[in-house]
Amino acid sequence: MRSIGIDLEPAVRRRLLRFHASRPATFGLEMHLVAIHKAVSEFKPRVVVIDPVSNFAALGSPAEVKAMMTRVIDFFKMEGITALITSLNQGDTVLEATEVGVSSLMDNLAAAGGRAGRCGAQSAAPPGEIARHGPLEPGPRVPAHR
Repeated sequence: MRSIGIDLEPAVRRRLLRFHASRPATFGLEMHLVAIHKAVSEFKPRVVVIDPVSNFAALGSPAEVKAMMTRVIDFFKMEGITALITSLNQGDTVLEATEVGVSSLMDNLAAAGGRAGRCGAQSAAPPGEIARHGPLEPGPRVPAHR
């Protein structure tokens, strides 16, 4: 991120930003769900980025992935966490798990170049990894009612 003008190191050092990276094939869907719950419970973020969610497609059927992500999103809502979830795609279809691609979040930040830092962009994890963002300032939890 530093190469496009966004230096995240100060936020990491101040424990305001944390990255959690794991390869999709390391665990099954349930273990990824458990890892997300554990990381969120430990860090207590107000914003979470999953980049890209489409890598879970190799771990189960579309229905299983949808069920897992529904549980993740419900968990975030119950915790009052804002989520940004990206997906690799090509046109209207999700890329096959064996194809190499760059997440849409990374595409957008790279296209924005130096502007990204001024626009308030926070970060992105490399494809196949999950990034979790903590609060810039600690604050009370507010239930998500929309």
